[in-house]
Amino acid sequence: MVISIARWDLLKTSGYSRCPYIFKDGKMAMEDKYGRATRMKKETVMETKDGRKIIMHGDEVMRLDSLLRHGDGS
Repeated sequence: MVISIARWDLLKTSGYSRCPYIFKDGKMAMEDKYGRATRMKKETVMETKDGRKIIMHGDEVMRLDSLLRHGDGS
């Protein structure tokens, strides 16, 4: 189950093309600008326009891929 999807347009870096997903267990995954699950390096820091930081924890590519393809994110 996904508990949060951070909107990429709220990230500080202009032209940022990925959307972070945060799952109920705290693990994360990324979606690219084409709507595909993509890899990101562990501990990557993204900053929102209001100054908050999102740190990449986990790399749940297959889990997000299943969610995007079939709607089963549990």
